[in-house]
Amino acid sequence: WHMRDKRYGRVVDGKVMDVPAWALDSLQTLVDKGVLAGVGDGKLDLSMDMMRTLVVCQRMIDNAKEGKA
Repeated sequence: WHMRDKRYGRVVDGKVMDVPAWALDSLQTLVDKGVLAGVGDGKLDLSMDMMRTLVVCQRMIDNAKEGKA
């Protein structure tokens, strides 16, 4: 439960930091596109559940663009 309640992520000079390695590429893509901006002062303030949701959605979008099922 501790990981569920913890808040993750920050953006420093356009780079996502302080997130698990499995989420880094997907969250960086969202930040680069301007879809994910955070709450200010570079903080993304993402729960583990929200981070998983964002990663799954981004990977589904990427797979659809590549024509994967």
